[in-house]
Amino acid sequence: MAESNLNFAKIVANPTPYGWSQAYSAGKLFAVISLEKEPEVEEKDYLNVVGKEILNTLEQEFFTLETKDLESIKQAVSTTLQKVPQNVSLSFVAGSIVGNVLYLYILGNGKADIKRDGTLGTLLEASDQANDSIKEASGFLQDADVLILQTRKFSEVISDSTLLEFLENSTITDASENLAPLIHEKENPTASAVIVNYKEQTKVEEFAPEEKSQEQVHQEPISQQDQSENKTGYFATENGQPKTTLLTKLSSPFSILKRLRIPSISGLSQPRKVILLIVVVIVILFVGSVFLALQKQGVEKVQSQFASIYPQALKKYEEGQSLMDLNQTLAKDSFQQAKKILNDGKSTLPKDSSQESKVIELLAKIDTALGSSAISQSVNAAGVNLSESPYLLVQTKENALDFTKDDKNTYLVDASELASIVNGQTSSKTLFENL
Repeated sequence: MAESNLNFAKIVANPTPYGWSQAYSAGKLFAVISLEKEPEVEEKDYLNVVGKEILNTLEQEFFTLETKDLESIKQAVSTTLQKVPQNVSLSFVAGSIVGNVLYLYILGNGKADIKRDGTLGTLLEASDQANDSIKEASGFLQDADVLILQTRKFSEVISDSTLLEFLENSTITDASENLAPLIHEKENPTASAVIVNYKEQTKVEEFAPEEKSQEQVHQEPISQQDQSENKTGYFATENGQPKTTLLTKLSSPFSILKRLRIPSISGLSQPRKVILLIVVVIVILFVGSVFLALQKQGVEKVQSQFASIYPQALKKYEEGQSLMDLNQTLAKDSFQQAKKILNDGKSTLPKDSSQESKVIELLAKIDTALGSSAISQSVNAAGVNLSESPYLLVQTKENALDFTKDDKNTYLVDASELASIVNGQTSSKTLFENL
């Protein structure tokens, strides 16, 4: 599962016995891989088995690292390289996002692009490189950066201009869905890519206490070089983040309370002040938990009301859609039932809520369906009076195998005879007996 500030989409071509590719993601680790070999006798799914073993090795080596930086991750990638057979051509691009720092590695051949501020640029690329060669790079990411890891064949099929065109005015999910047909059309099994959208995580501002304690916590300052690189440059050293100690985190809430400057506690002794501050914190936490509980209860109530209305109405609407070409009357009835369910339950939903918007949207679809010419022109079938149809009257009265008629008579046949009945009368006349 990706981090909360990372969204991703994958594009993978269909494999063949001689070519295989895959796009991989786990937490803050992303990779694309393709394997290709000359046609020869091998066990079934040979490339698939080899590829999964390579990705499993990468995952095990990466997630067992205590410190994740450029050199340690490179060592994990190098260990992964040992799983690549000599008779297989490799295209492997791996990237890890630690905080706001990106680490990139290419084994064999591949390409890594980045889209930033409407411009697409190449971060790292390798072509005609041996399987046992590694290229690496690292740098800082900015909010809304889009990273594209590509196997060599993917970068050959999809040009930079095409890639930028699809990414410019759509989400990465829409872009991947539009790019996938272009990859499948070429029928190249070694084309794959993963697109990652990076969002900066918002940081909670810490308030420094106005009064300094006698025992201060020593913190190493960040060098001027690290500060400038972290602020303006993409490529930089891996260290550039300020250190935050446990004591700093714990002191922050009490710093806020100190800013309140409550006059009534100025005459209290230091132990009593601490006790009072603890009580205030407990009260604030209690009130906050009650508020969140009530808010959650309200949200759950709205969701429950919505769940009792919308799915049932949607089912009736879909039934109506499926019946439009088969039975206009039944379709119209389903649409009207769906509309009644929505109208009856809409008043229970909060005004201008997302749930109400969905109900209004479905009502509009139902009104459109009811207003269509096929539904509006449909008529209900009416019953037929038997006295007005002698032919139907005979069929209801006589137990025969078959019936037919002309302008004057109705004819019926059963196991014993062929008979006729004058239209409008009830007595039959035998024409032929079954011998």
